Amino acid sequence: MKNSRKRSKRVLASALTALFIAQQSMLLSVVASDITGVTNGGHGTFNINPEHASGNVGFRGYENFNLDQGDIANLIYHLNGVDLTTFINLVDNTININGLLNTVNKNGDFTNGKAIFVSPNGMIVGASGVLNVGSLGVYTPNSGYYNSAKRRLEAKTITADEVPTLIKSNGGGEITIDGKILSAGGVDLKGGQITVGQNAGVIGGINPEQMLALTSEKQANDLFNKLVNTDNINSGNKFISNEQGQINITSSKGTDIQGSVINYATGDDSKIYINNTGDNGIKIAGDVVNTKGKLDIHNNKGNLVISGNVKNDGTTRIWNSPYKVYSEVELDNGLTITGNVDTKGTLDIRNSGERGIDISGSIRHDGDAFITNGATPEIVTFGNTMGGLNVSGNIENTGNIVFLNTVDGVDGMNITGVVNAGETATFTNHGQAGLNVLEEGKIAATNVVMENTGEMGVNIDSKARINSTNDTTIINDSVGGVNVKGLVNAQNNVKVLSDNGNVVIGDDTENNNYITAGNNIDITVNKGSILNYGVIKTLLNAGGDLTMTV
Repeated sequence: MKNSRKRSKRVLASALTALFIAQQSMLLSVVASDITGVTNGGHGTFNINPEHASGNVGFRGYENFNLDQGDIANLIYHLNGVDLTTFINLVDNTININGLLNTVNKNGDFTNGKAIFVSPNGMIVGASGVLNVGSLGVYTPNSGYYNSAKRRLEAKTITADEVPTLIKSNGGGEITIDGKILSAGGVDLKGGQITVGQNAGVIGGINPEQMLALTSEKQANDLFNKLVNTDNINSGNKFISNEQGQINITSSKGTDIQGSVINYATGDDSKIYINNTGDNGIKIAGDVVNTKGKLDIHNNKGNLVISGNVKNDGTTRIWNSPYKVYSEVELDNGLTITGNVDTKGTLDIRNSGERGIDISGSIRHDGDAFITNGATPEIVTFGNTMGGLNVSGNIENTGNIVFLNTVDGVDGMNITGVVNAGETATFTNHGQAGLNVLEEGKIAATNVVMENTGEMGVNIDSKARINSTNDTTIINDSVGGVNVKGLVNAQNNVKVLSDNGNVVIGDDTENNNYITAGNNIDITVNKGSILNYGVIKTLLNAGGDLTMTV
């Protein structure tokens, strides 16, 4: 009986061992490199030639393109004695890159060729994955376009002229970058949900002289760590190029940038363009840095949230603009900035989503800036149902800055943070809740202009401060009038004009000299009165003339 039990245990142990080995074999077969039709040339290196060419464009088709960690895939830009500029890879299943992928010439040296990967099932670049390329396009077309192109490739009848149609469609495949994309030129990602992971990077426009075929993950990491240090971006940075590099990220479900998206190109047409039309919106928790040129962040659906860092030298547009679906407008979204925007040139921030604009982070801009909430002449009116324009963070601007809240932004314009402008700061509100400098809100500029038609008037709280080194002008056309409880100080003139509402000055705090001007104070009220708050204080202090007209 005991021998029988021992034999049973040995049989069971043998069976479990066999099962374990089988499981490990299956696991290895899943993670090992599998590039259809390409064999390992030794030491985990896969040299990949096109199988068809049209002009200077090469093509190759695969069922699988899985590159394991530690392995290297070299795309060779040469076929039948002809050097190629573009290599298009059509892959049936999800593309998985966990090793190093290079673009090389026939001698194995880095070449500035464009690598295009096309799969309706998307791409995953793992944490150890690196695409080291001249330029890159990743596209997820619908299966109809893809299958048609694949059939023509198998028949060797596909031509370069068909590529624009193939890559134009977006079938919604996911693109996930947890590793690194290093490109001497542009990067074009088009898919459904596009994610750049926390420690990942999409870096384009790198000086080609700093690019070479990578042979180890350490080599790639060392280069990447230098590239993501954008504190030293300037004309002397060796990674900056004068090429026309562009990074385009186009999503039909959502874009989530937790890592770094950096463009080192400084050519006249260099830019970063991020566009989303899906419910998940655009989230930027990492860094988006464009060395010079245009930076467009354009969200058409879902929320636009910037909790990371956005940096550009040129023209920057941050737009949350819901688009029409048939007869309805997808309004239920907003624009939120809790992170940092650091820009030069022209800055244009717009929202037409129902939740309004909330800026609780910081904006530092060198040049002129425009911040707009609500429908504008370029956009249809949305029925006066939107949230307001709210600034609780810090805005530093060297030039002119214009804040506009249209009649759609019923929650008004509310400044509880700090706004400093080197030239004129203009605040225009048409939203019902009025133009309000609340709590400890502070405005400082060469000239300050405040204009309101919102029902609740202009309201300056007791702890609020408005300072100008030249003139301050406050204009109101609403029953809410102008209510000054805080301090308004101009080194030159102060002008207050209220139509259809009172001007009320004073409060029950220790404040005094509520309106101070180095030169003249001019207060005009039509269809209203000039009132104090019911306390005995010095309300007005004019170095020149004091004029009050009712």
